[in-house]
Amino acid sequence: MCIRDSVNTLTQLELALLDSAKFDDSICNYIARCSKLKVLDFTGLNTVTDEGLSSLIIEEKGGEGVTELVHLRLSGLNEITDEPTARFCGVNRGLQILELCKCSKLTAVGIEAIIRDAHCLKRININMIPKIKLESIKETIEQRSGLEILQFAVKNVSLADNGLRVSLPPVEKKKKKKKVKKAKK
Repeated sequence: MCIRDSVNTLTQLELALLDSAKFDDSICNYIARCSKLKVLDFTGLNTVTDEGLSSLIIEEKGGEGVTELVHLRLSGLNEITDEPTARFCGVNRGLQILELCKCSKLTAVGIEAIIRDAHCLKRININMIPKIKLESIKETIEQRSGLEILQFAVKNVSLADNGLRVSLPPVEKKKKKKKVKKAKK
C-alpha cells in the first residue's frame, strides 16, 4: 500500500531506522496529507530536517496537515532545531508521548516551549541530548504535574549504542476470566 492511496485513513506510520538515503524532507510532503495520523515514527531518519518537519503542517486555506498526533518519535533526527520542533508539537494538541532521544540540536529553550505548549503531554524522552540538563528546565517542569521526563544519568555510553533503543511503556495485561465448572447432578 502506498501513502498516497491511504491519506484519508492512515492512523499509524512507522518509518523508523529505514535507509536514510532513500528518505528525506520530500517524504514529509506526502505525509502532510495524512491528517488522521495518531502515531508517527521517524526514529533514525537523520535526513529529515526543520524544513521537512515544518512541511507536515499545511497552512494553506482548508489544509490541516498532521495535527492529530498522540505519539511522536523523532529520536535520532540530528538536524531538527527548537522552533520548528516546538511549533509542530504545539499544533498537535493531543500529543501525549514525545521521543526526542539524541536530537542533538535541541536546547532547553525548545524543550521548555514544547512542555509549555503541548498541554496533553504525559511523557517526553530527552535522553542523550547534550545541551539539555534537567536543572535548566526545572521551573518549567515544576509547572506541569504528572509529566514524566526521561533523561538517564549515563556517563559512560558504549559507542555501539546508537541511543535509539528505548524501552516502551509497560503493557497492561488483561486478567483472564476463571472458568466455572458446573457440578454434575
